[in-house]
Amino acid sequence: MWPYSIPIIYERVSVFCHEDVLAQSLRARWPEDYYGLIIGNNAGFAIGGDKFWKAVKKGRIKIQEVGGTRQNILKMGLKRIDCYINDRISILWELKKLKATGEYQEGVRHAKLLEGATISIEQGFLGFTDKDKGKFPYKTDFIKEFDTVIYSMRRTGELQEIIESYVR
Repeated sequence: MWPYSIPIIYERVSVFCHEDVLAQSLRARWPEDYYGLIIGNNAGFAIGGDKFWKAVKKGRIKIQEVGGTRQNILKMGLKRIDCYINDRISILWELKKLKATGEYQEGVRHAKLLEGATISIEQGFLGFTDKDKGKFPYKTDFIKEFDTVIYSMRRTGELQEIIESYVR
């Protein structure tokens, strides 16, 4: 038995930049359109793809790493870095929280942030143990029902509405 649900979410890794960077160009090609820029990254994250890391190694793109999303957004808002790469939902959720607390003041102290290129899209699943040795006789029925509900929520847009409620 496949130990995962149907896909629940599509994780989109995107690049966000302050408005001055994206006002100059659409920058749709990753990473080529971002050569010469300083890109923020969470310390220890290896996202961005092979071409990105080769460009960093060759000095075509500079990278600055800090502890997390909050710090990278604030640095980008103050134009200390040009762009930041991470999961789109993580960036939008953290930006929403920063604005709500007044820590991010778009147009006052901080630049407007815009979404640039999509770097990658991965699927997110719920995993189920396949080593339970029959301890959960209801597991097969649960998985079928779970998948049915997730499918229905995706089809009606309810799942996307839930996600959007966290980031808008």
